[in-house]
Amino acid sequence: MGFKLLSDEELIQQFELISPNVMLRAARLQLLARIVAKNVHIILSAINFIVCNCSSSCGWVAAIECDLKWLELGGKYHFSSILNSIEQIKGDPKKFQTHIRAYAASRFANLDVPKALPQYSSSVNFSSFHCTVCSKVFHTKQKLALHNFKVHNIKDPIRLYINTVHCPICMLYFHTRERLLNHVKFRSSVCKTNILLGGAILSEAQADSIDVQLQAENRALQVAGHRRHFAKDPVFRLPGPIANIVCPKPSAHHPLGIGRNYHY
Repeated sequence: MGFKLLSDEELIQQFELISPNVMLRAARLQLLARIVAKNVHIILSAINFIVCNCSSSCGWVAAIECDLKWLELGGKYHFSSILNSIEQIKGDPKKFQTHIRAYAASRFANLDVPKALPQYSSSVNFSSFHCTVCSKVFHTKQKLALHNFKVHNIKDPIRLYINTVHCPICMLYFHTRERLLNHVKFRSSVCKTNILLGGAILSEAQADSIDVQLQAENRALQVAGHRRHFAKDPVFRLPGPIANIVCPKPSAHHPLGIGRNYHY
């Protein structure tokens, strides 16, 4: 007996779920309603300035404008502009918030808008990552990397530049190779830039050999309910000298964020 694979859109419609995109829209509009209700003058002035002086299709205000067009499909409100919407919200913020929640829970609001109603699809330019082989577009680097590996058997070349479990640039000790690779690939552009400048230190065969050696460990983590980058011990910085660093975006702060809220 065969089973039909359902797409995300079909699951949302069949089980009357709220799609992630609708959750984001509703959250932004609820935030706008709270800002208006509390009359946060600084933010309202900033919105007014952006609307009157900027033509960019990026940012929170542009996203709100798309969300208002989406909300208009519910038939209860009509907004000629974001400034007009603010005036309408001032009349009864709680009623506006109640309508957002009710509309967001409806089946119609959770249709796949770009497919069903392309004229109302968001024009906001969020970050996107393109596959160089098949031109598919992904919203995160992680999804693109997973696609490249599963579909095209392409592994991130950064693995050829790592042969330890500590970062040679910022001297952070990560305990596992997977955790260090995530740090370099997704967390620290400074470390990645400087590691790439140093050149590859492993061949494809050597990197593959390391991956094979770690397979048993990764399977054990999976059985225990952990992800590949799991480590029992916290990250710490080794007491070694930090080499001279090339910073892709110079600033007045330390390039590695030492002494500041630096994310590992």
